[in-house]
Amino acid sequence: GVWGGGGGSVWQDVRMRGHGPGRYPAVYIGKAVRTIGAGEATLFPQIIRFQELPDVTSRYQTLVSTRDALLRVIQDSHDDLKRKKKLLSKFVEDKNDEVLYYNNHLAELQSRLDMAQSQSLKWDAQWTHIQNTAAKKTLLLGTVKMATLNLYYVVVNYLHEQPTIAMDDTIQQFAKIEEFTHYIQSVWDEVMSEARKAEAHLVK
Repeated sequence: GVWGGGGGSVWQDVRMRGHGPGRYPAVYIGKAVRTIGAGEATLFPQIIRFQELPDVTSRYQTLVSTRDALLRVIQDSHDDLKRKKKLLSKFVEDKNDEVLYYNNHLAELQSRLDMAQSQSLKWDAQWTHIQNTAAKKTLLLGTVKMATLNLYYVVVNYLHEQPTIAMDDTIQQFAKIEEFTHYIQSVWDEVMSEARKAEAHLVK
């Protein structure tokens, strides 16, 4: 029979040597081995000679065991490869889910950042408005203080008094002006009362 082998072929050449007790087939197993030498390929048989049939059986069993072991290794490698491919697929899926989660979280943070920047622009505009308003109020306050000081000097000059209130004490200056205003009002009321009495007397 012919058996396939790596790199060549295997054959059995069974030859009977004589007849009678104690004589066994002489088995020659050749394996064609390809070798490269001197720039050309040659084939030559590598002969293994077994004198006894049990040697052939033992050799065959060894080859079968080796083949089974190799098949088991291949099967185990295949199962291990399938298991690792499954683990890799699960890992990639988990990482894709993780990337999707972080992308969504990043989008949410970007949205919050945009909102915060919008609020910042709004508060900046409002702060600028407050500063402008404060500047206007400060200018108006300065105008009021200057007018109050001028009226205060008018009052003290009219009353022939010396100014005794500090220039930056607008509240006291205003109080002095208010006191003078009440005085003028009382004088005016008295004058008007006398005028009405004189008018009534003339009518009679």
